[in-house]
Amino acid sequence: MSAVAAPTIYETVSALDRHFGGAFVCAPTRWGTADGTISYRALYPAAEMMRRQQAAERLHLARAQWMSTGSPDAVNAGKSDEKVAHGLA
Repeated sequence: MSAVAAPTIYETVSALDRHFGGAFVCAPTRWGTADGTISYRALYPAAEMMRRQQAAERLHLARAQWMSTGSPDAVNAGKSDEKVAHGLA
């Protein structure tokens, strides 16, 4: 079994561009580079931030889908969420 290679610089920049838009990738004030393109040192942390954000969105979506099933556990989870939202838990 071979190890999975990390995405290349080009794949990573392309993913950031698709997710955040071109203005995120080419921003002189954000990256502090003369040509305004993302610096190598900032590339992978920015990509990791994007992946974590996408994972959190997927988890929230999965939880919302589960809660919409109307099962007894989902109803109880909804009530618990309401308590937390109103500071009662």
